[in-house]
Amino acid sequence: MIKVGLTGGIGSGKSTVAKVFESLGIPIFYADIEGKKLLNNSKVIRTKIITAFGTQSYQNDGTLNKTFIAQKVFGEPEKLKILNHFVHPEVSTQFEIFCAQHLKSPYVIEEAAILIEAKAYLNMNVLIGVRSPIELRMQRVCLRDQMEIKDINQRIQSQLNDEQRSEFIDYWIENNNTELVIPQVLKVHLEILKRC
Repeated sequence: MIKVGLTGGIGSGKSTVAKVFESLGIPIFYADIEGKKLLNNSKVIRTKIITAFGTQSYQNDGTLNKTFIAQKVFGEPEKLKILNHFVHPEVSTQFEIFCAQHLKSPYVIEEAAILIEAKAYLNMNVLIGVRSPIELRMQRVCLRDQMEIKDINQRIQSQLNDEQRSEFIDYWIENNNTELVIPQVLKVHLEILKRC
């Protein structure tokens, strides 16, 4: 089975592109969603986070205090690395289980914002990048997450930029409101099938 990584910066439109692949029958593992589930449900991860960042890391209802954690880690590369170190090995384990459940598929996709930064790309056969102009990305995140510009900038700065991603990416999909996404996805899909 071919493992495909799908990545791009915050607001680039990775999820939109993933949905197009999904409509073609390709199983998608949404790593960021899985990571959020683990942050809320894994007792092991919860203990590590409370030890590293304090009891305010979780709210009274047991869910992650996202605002508190964001303030702690964004803009603090070492603290962000610690947080990612707690979560990413568990996400990788869940991805392997996901792959085992979809052995009949010609390929599977792991969609993740920091696929390269987390070194998860090392387990992939193909990498797809999604890119959009910064202004458009910021606009999307503002609408979607109701975040302030300074917070969005912090997130963008904590990720690789498209130029840095380029040395890892096999195929780029432009999600810039000018070029049509579906034909680009179909072209990449057919290219990947040739590898199967």
